[in-house]
Amino acid sequence: MKSILKKIWDFFESEQARLITITGLLIGITSLTIGINSLRLQKKETKEEERRFQEQTKILIEDAERRTDEQTQTLMMVLTQTDSIKKNYERLGISPTKEDYEIFREEVIKRVNKIEKTLTYGFIEVAEERMNNTTLVVYTPKNAQMELTMGLPDKYDKNNIFVTEAALYYPNGKILGEFVMKGVQKARGTSVNGYCAVINGNIIIGFGKQTPLLQETIDNEGYFFRQYPLVNKGKLEKNTETGKALRKALAIRNNKIIMIESKSKLTFDEFANAMINIGVENAIYLTGGKTYGWYYDKEQKRTEFGVEEKNIPEEINYIVWRAIE
Repeated sequence: MKSILKKIWDFFESEQARLITITGLLIGITSLTIGINSLRLQKKETKEEERRFQEQTKILIEDAERRTDEQTQTLMMVLTQTDSIKKNYERLGISPTKEDYEIFREEVIKRVNKIEKTLTYGFIEVAEERMNNTTLVVYTPKNAQMELTMGLPDKYDKNNIFVTEAALYYPNGKILGEFVMKGVQKARGTSVNGYCAVINGNIIIGFGKQTPLLQETIDNEGYFFRQYPLVNKGKLEKNTETGKALRKALAIRNNKIIMIESKSKLTFDEFANAMINIGVENAIYLTGGKTYGWYYDKEQKRTEFGVEEKNIPEEINYIVWRAIE
């Protein structure tokens, strides 16, 4: 039995890189048990069988993941309870046993953890929060990092998991306030008091006309832009703008960076107070209204918001959350 299993495992080792793909993640995780997926693919099963196998495996693993404190039961489920796996055991003339599990258990755990780390993908978690008759949409990035870009990114690139306009700009398209992209300063000025700096992956939302973070951003090839301040240490930052519009913000809550959007038209102060009510500590404005953008959710479905305009100025700039590859 051990020699048979060793041959299976050796064969699986040689085929691992070819078989585990992003589109076949769940099948790849299952194949870690004993390389069953390699043998199944060699039999050239139909597309319908392939689809059915993926659906069965997805349900199985999702159920198993809810029991992470029971690794033994989880891996035994993967090893024994999928019809296609059972069929492939039958083709080999063997049956999964307790001994099989003991032989593979430690290696499977190690490899599953490694694969999950390397094949995770970025997405946006979306939730609505209501407080005092005001509903806010909260966007939380997962497995992603924030950048700035000039010009609209590619919406069909699933690595661009969240895109929305960042800094203000003049009617001629020129950026309003200091703006740094990959360490290069593209615009100057301190007419607005809030700012965001991205330095070595760390995101800081701050306030003030002068900050040493601007030069630090340049020195470290980071990103920097200015916007209206909204919330500073959990308190309202007063703004003279009194008109009502759909609003967006870049914010910090519980030490996490989130994006927030109002579902109804609000003044700056109403928007800021609504964010304070849901626990926001710091926040700056992002161009709201009907500005165009999108996000990709956990199922990799793209949802667009705002109005996509043609012939936009080249200097229109965007926050882009990109999946960490």
